[in-house]
Amino acid sequence: MNDDLRALWAGIWDGLVSGVAQGDHPFHLGVLATSTPDGVRQRTVVLRGADADAWRLRCHTDARAAKVAEIGADPRVGWLFYDADRRVQLRVDGRAVVRTAGDDVDDAWRTTPLLSRRAYLGDAPADPRADPATGLPHPLTTREPTEAESEQGRERFAIVDVRVEAIDWLSIRFSGHLRARFTRDDDGIDATWLTP
Repeated sequence: MNDDLRALWAGIWDGLVSGVAQGDHPFHLGVLATSTPDGVRQRTVVLRGADADAWRLRCHTDARAAKVAEIGADPRVGWLFYDADRRVQLRVDGRAVVRTAGDDVDDAWRTTPLLSRRAYLGDAPADPRADPATGLPHPLTTREPTEAESEQGRERFAIVDVRVEAIDWLSIRFSGHLRARFTRDDDGIDATWLTP
């Protein structure tokens, strides 16, 4: 891999790691796509983990969410990230596993803020409703749960662990776009410039 591609690779992962740590980073929110017999399903998720050495990305989900069954049927997923200020798009292909138990899931739950845990205390995602509502228990619509209240959501908490197989980087420029693709191979990384 030449020096330009090596620097680009490092910068991509620096951005993803920053997206985990910084709520205002453009890569903090990404679009995760799954496949179903009816077509592709996409949703915006919070990036919760990025590990360049292991080629892994992670988000959290409600174990009752449709994406859990979709990943169980077909583990191929795609992520899309976009940095509007830098005009950089990342398309990430990988294979996902959903886990509800294990030390890493317990650690993720332990470090999830109480306000974020609130999402696991309501009705199941996509339950039909007669009226618009959050699905949260009424007292929790105006406050975060206590630690004890939040523990009721632990059994619904899951992580989506994605083993990255390829990253497609696109820089949108007035002078002409630039594009590169990074894939895993037996020797590590196969990287190449592409015509946009």
